Amino acid sequence: MNYETIFDRYLGTLHATSAFYRIHVFGSKGALEMRGDTELLTFDLDGNVRRMTYDAVDKERAELEAFADAVAHNVKFVIAPAEIINTVAVTEAIAASARNGQAVTIP
Repeated sequence: MNYETIFDRYLGTLHATSAFYRIHVFGSKGALEMRGDTELLTFDLDGNVRRMTYDAVDKERAELEAFADAVAHNVKFVIAPAEIINTVAVTEAIAASARNGQAVTIP
């Protein structure tokens, strides 16, 4: 399955306060479902399901180490600065919308 071709339609995520979470991506040619940190399922339009498992990784540590490397060695961080700024803007807009019950436009 070509993963690049299924990310063009919809991204939904559900995150609860438990240790379990999942991200489910729906596309025009299939879907991906990530269950927790170690399990990925792929679904194609013919009903075929493929399950892959991965070793658990301390993702917060890996991200902080990558950031430290970017700063110390003046290399690109895995997330572009504009994407970081957009994430903060979206988070602030969500909070503002929740407070006032109105849609918020992000400039």
